[in-house]
Amino acid sequence: MKIVLASSNEHKVKEFNEMVKDHDITFVSLKDIDFKGEIEENGKTFEENSLIKAKAVAAQTKEIVLADDT
Repeated sequence: MKIVLASSNEHKVKEFNEMVKDHDITFVSLKDIDFKGEIEENGKTFEENSLIKAKAVAAQTKEIVLADDT
């Protein structure tokens, strides 16, 4: 299963892939999928900004997306 990590941070993607190495899951970055677009993170909390990013990337890619904001 491929999951898009709503991040361009390759180190973060590597960490996520290390956590799931024994499972049929692969995380890819926004760079890996050549994501083009600006995402306005105007939420008031980390949770709101994560949801904004995940929804924006999922709407454009039609992929499963995981996002964080820290």
